[in-house]
Amino acid sequence: MKAVVSLEALERSWQRVDALVAVRNWLHGATLLLLVLQQHWGYRDLAWALWTNLVWTSIAILSASIVLRLAGIDRSGHRIGVWIELVIGAVGIVIGSGILGLLLSVFAAHEPARLLGPNGFINADTLAVLRHTTVRYAPILALAVIDLVFAVRMSTQVQVSPASYLGGHVVKMIGALVVGGVVGIALAALVSVRMAEVGLGVFFVLWFVFPWRVFTKDTVQDQRDEGRPALYAGQRLPLSYTERAGPAVVGITLVLTLMFGSCGLGLLTIGLRQFGTHGLALQPAILMLIGLPVSGGFVVLALLFFTLAASVKRVTVTAEGVVVRERGWVMADDKTWRGRLAATFRSSHWQAASGDYTRIEQQLQPQLRSDGPDSNEHRLVLKHRSDAHKDVVIYRAFHGRHVDALNTYYADLLRVAER
Repeated sequence: MKAVVSLEALERSWQRVDALVAVRNWLHGATLLLLVLQQHWGYRDLAWALWTNLVWTSIAILSASIVLRLAGIDRSGHRIGVWIELVIGAVGIVIGSGILGLLLSVFAAHEPARLLGPNGFINADTLAVLRHTTVRYAPILALAVIDLVFAVRMSTQVQVSPASYLGGHVVKMIGALVVGGVVGIALAALVSVRMAEVGLGVFFVLWFVFPWRVFTKDTVQDQRDEGRPALYAGQRLPLSYTERAGPAVVGITLVLTLMFGSCGLGLLTIGLRQFGTHGLALQPAILMLIGLPVSGGFVVLALLFFTLAASVKRVTVTAEGVVVRERGWVMADDKTWRGRLAATFRSSHWQAASGDYTRIEQQLQPQLRSDGPDSNEHRLVLKHRSDAHKDVVIYRAFHGRHVDALNTYYADLLRVAER
């Protein structure tokens, strides 16, 4: 891996990563659409194919992380903590794939029932299930190869483990299975099975091509793990630091939102269809009564997801001054539900002249952890002359790789004394 020697070089590396993410997403979508149309996969086939892809992609990326670590190519993170995280990730994949497979065996039961049926999967050898689905849906492994190649390439650009991308991949796959199931069932029930196949293909293309990274890009976790100061592309000024809700929180909320929305929509769709077929009857009425509150829960979760995804604290530093913009519940003056709702859709900001800042201070803060080795967080703080509430953290990471370059950059920009 090449060492980053300037802020511009760092930003160029991240621009390449963003381009790689976009190319990978388009390849995913196009490949999956081609497979669905060529193989005539319905939802059950597609669900098990994606389950197979998820397992093999996780195995491949974890293996690549281990190889890069042993070869000395990946030097990111704590020398012991990285191995603990890889072990935890492997255990999580085993448990998660088992739970997901169990759910699919109930809601997407397929032949042979001894392997892919409700009673079959829970009693069958998981390796036997994986062998069967791997042979049956072998073309889906093209997605695993794409993920492996791009994960390794992106990790060499920004000096992080390929396994750091697994969490988002798993969330995206689970969300695709949940929502895709409702799309497939609704299209098959309302139109035709063939239209459901085509609709599923188009749905997954859009799902993979959608820029999911906008929900996690420039987050605190990105800053800590990957050390990215988010330069505006093509410009030396201004340099901005962004804080958003944690990617895991946003991802979990998104999955819950999709689950409630797809379930509510599915119940309402089936209920309306039965009303049209059988007229007023008890069963469709019950489906509608259940579907309406579930859809109401979807609305609440959708609002919560929007709040978490859109909440932001952005610090922009120029030679003229510092501007801080905030949006979200954390900055709401009124803590009632009306105040929080208003804070979701509006933002506030304050600014201070650059002359109000006297120095840039490097801080090293020990982080005590219960789930692994302790670590040190490197912080770069712009100190205000008289108001400590206006001190601005412009960089934080669990390594000091870019602290000196950023320190010099800001000192030159604002002409404040270094310390």
